[in-house]
Amino acid sequence: MPKGIAASPGITIGKVYILEKENFCILEYKIKKEEVEREIERFKEAVKEAKEQLQEIEKKAREKIGIKESYIFRAHLSILEDPLLIKGTLNRIRRQKLNAEASLRNTLRDFPTRFASAQTGLIKERFRDVEDIGERILANLVNRPTFTLSHLEENIIIVAHDLAPSDTISMQKEKILGFATDIGGRTSHTAIIARSLEIPAVVGLRDITKRTKPGSTVILDGNTGRVIINPTAKQIERYQEEQKKFFSYKKRLETAKDLPAQTMDGREVELAVNIAGPEEIDIALENGAEGVGLYRTEYLYMNRTTLPTEEEQLKAYKVVAQKANPYTVIIRTLDLGGDKFISHFPVPQEINPFMGWRAIRLCLEKVDIFKVQLRAILRASHFGKVKVMY
Repeated sequence: MPKGIAASPGITIGKVYILEKENFCILEYKIKKEEVEREIERFKEAVKEAKEQLQEIEKKAREKIGIKESYIFRAHLSILEDPLLIKGTLNRIRRQKLNAEASLRNTLRDFPTRFASAQTGLIKERFRDVEDIGERILANLVNRPTFTLSHLEENIIIVAHDLAPSDTISMQKEKILGFATDIGGRTSHTAIIARSLEIPAVVGLRDITKRTKPGSTVILDGNTGRVIINPTAKQIERYQEEQKKFFSYKKRLETAKDLPAQTMDGREVELAVNIAGPEEIDIALENGAEGVGLYRTEYLYMNRTTLPTEEEQLKAYKVVAQKANPYTVIIRTLDLGGDKFISHFPVPQEINPFMGWRAIRLCLEKVDIFKVQLRAILRASHFGKVKVMY
């Protein structure tokens, strides 16, 4: 019985769909001096097309999973500005006189050495993001349609070596019973999206793609990380009972949302929500939140070419303050760095970026930007109970 990492809760039983992306052949050839600018323009056009595709995916992600988790695709957009990827490819075209496809492919091959010493899943995940973006640009260069799973005809369990976030968000949720992958961890982007979509998932199964066959039946237990291949009738019956128990548990949670939050001895506890934008406040209050314990404002600054104005910020903060009133809203000032970057702030490489130039340290250095945000928060406080976290 394969055992992996329980990435998204739930139990499902269904037929296997093995996802195998077809690799396309990249030819490498020398170009003439007078052809260099043409290749550069081809590459820039492919990058521009990738940006438009990702913006559309990010928009879809906001609708499906909310603004907080859609940061994954805003991070993908920032990769399109990565100097190692973009300038590295352009330099190869100019200096080595190689065609755009080969120049990009060779640049992507440099990335493993850049990430080789990474010990954290977060940094390794960023490497997989770079690979995904690189493949998207390559597909545009060779005029190949980007891979999609938006037209499935039956309910299936996806089995794959790995899944890119763009693959996951393009799927028809009602057709996907679950995910099982060879690699990945609980913090992988696929796992985050699976939890947001409430699709059971088990990752890090090592060789699940080799151990299953298309159309075979599997039981996928996202609560324990177990996958049973070709289960017996008795095993299916047992897990159908487990399914019922899990659904019953979820229903009890739904009814509990309106009960007072208090300990066994009657002490009341304030349950507040973490949000990343005004789009999330309604569902939070509907599910029993008593205010906002953390409003992550950095998402206002990401995936845009200009900094948000004072009026733009006021509008976002005001909506939350008004809707949450009489509950408290704690607004955290700009917290960039660590795993969140924007093009307005070129962040130096650090041994531990989570302890370096970020959050309040960054704000105190960029006082003009900091003051704009503080004025917006102060003005929003007129419309509700607002506190500030630095």
